[in-house]
Amino acid sequence: MADYNNIFELVKYFQNTTPVHPFLKDDPNGYTWVDVRNSLPEELEWVNCGSDFPPGKLFPSIFSPYLYRGQSEIYTSCYPKVYRGFPLVKRPRELSVEYRTKFLVSQIKCFWFISLLQKHPAVHYAKKLNIQMNPVAIAQHYGMATYYLDLTKSIEVAAFFACCECKDKAWQPKISGKGVIYRFHTAASPEFLKHMELVGQATFPRPGVQKAWCIPLAFGADFEKVPHVEKLIFNQTPEGSARYLEKFDSGKVLFLEDPAAELASSVLNSKKVPKNFVIQVLLRFGCLPNKIEKTFIKFIHSLNKYCGIEVINKVPIDFTNDQIRKIRLYLSKHKDDFKGRVMTVRDSK
Repeated sequence: MADYNNIFELVKYFQNTTPVHPFLKDDPNGYTWVDVRNSLPEELEWVNCGSDFPPGKLFPSIFSPYLYRGQSEIYTSCYPKVYRGFPLVKRPRELSVEYRTKFLVSQIKCFWFISLLQKHPAVHYAKKLNIQMNPVAIAQHYGMATYYLDLTKSIEVAAFFACCECKDKAWQPKISGKGVIYRFHTAASPEFLKHMELVGQATFPRPGVQKAWCIPLAFGADFEKVPHVEKLIFNQTPEGSARYLEKFDSGKVLFLEDPAAELASSVLNSKKVPKNFVIQVLLRFGCLPNKIEKTFIKFIHSLNKYCGIEVINKVPIDFTNDQIRKIRLYLSKHKDDFKGRVMTVRDSK
């Protein structure tokens, strides 16, 4: 049985139970600059603090102690993409060779994509503006399998994901069944809040419009069992789904065109991976340097057996000159989004 008859009732409940801030203006289209100088490790304080902006992040000026996650179907648990479909064991080392291989493949492709992303003009523009970005969180927004789970500050963005589903690369309304929106009370969860990742208005097209946050979850950790998470179920209706599909222009508002998405798709679907990233991931996940050659030879057999993947020296996947030109044109057109719409400055000192 659903908690709410339709998405409209659920959204109204969220709106009615969100406290109003007595001093700050709640602006869904504005951004607030958060100064992160004092929260950075000393070795990362390489930016020029004398510039117009100290190192920080832009996040939506929506006052709310809550974050949301919408899903168009109900599942028995809520895991990050990197762990979905894995058997439940106490420790990752208890996984079979097949599942350990699949996990490592996801990490190889994630680090590979992040490496390619360094050529993206948005990365260089972010450095120029002193906007701090987590590359794994950005990779998450382009479909890479990571240990992050996507959340949003916006009720309506969550409602879109709860009412619409992506089929054949197109967003379509979910007109029957049941949907769910999770509401996470961050103010009541300081132990989780300190690990939350604010993606915010990055110089990449997607995170800002999606009012994006992420929460990292360890292997086997179910978001539904995180303290202060509500799971609210509603009945899908043609009217509700049509409303949010139209509001976000069939998903085009939330998934702005970006060649990085094409690059991510190529990496995810590739049956060949670069040798250097295979070695990096093996070392990162516990292989001793003096045993890397033997482990590598053994691992490439597992890659082929369980994933049908071949290891080669270099895979011809990269941005084209035309794609780089399109990205630069986008940044030029939208540069005011990164400075002109900042409402307030908050210093952490």
